Amino acid sequence: MGKFDEAKKEVKKIQKTSVELSEKTKDTKHESKEIKEQFSYVFRELDNIFKTLETITPIIEKAFQIDETLEIIEPKITMFDEQLMNFTELAALGLTAESLTHELVQIANRLSDQAKTINDNISDGTIMMS
Repeated sequence: MGKFDEAKKEVKKIQKTSVELSEKTKDTKHESKEIKEQFSYVFRELDNIFKTLETITPIIEKAFQIDETLEIIEPKITMFDEQLMNFTELAALGLTAESLTHELVQIANRLSDQAKTINDNISDGTIMMS
């Protein structure tokens, strides 16, 4: 924020110089209504510039703070994004494993039923073992 502080100091110097010049010209014969109006205009404009600098300085300081904060947060957001991708892949893998397990149970149940049927048929004599 040094540049804004420097700008404020320069505006203050210009204001002081203008006041001094105005005071010096009051005692001269060259003083006229037009010169007074010009000095008055310059004073008002310098005052507006100074007030504007005072107003925007905190805003600029906050913008720099936001930028610094963003530099800290951005890598963390990237890390969380990668973790979310890993979690999504892990969840998909888990769902696939659960589906496979369910299918294996169904296949095992069918094999068990078929083995029982064959065993029952052998016991009944429906099927002869050679």
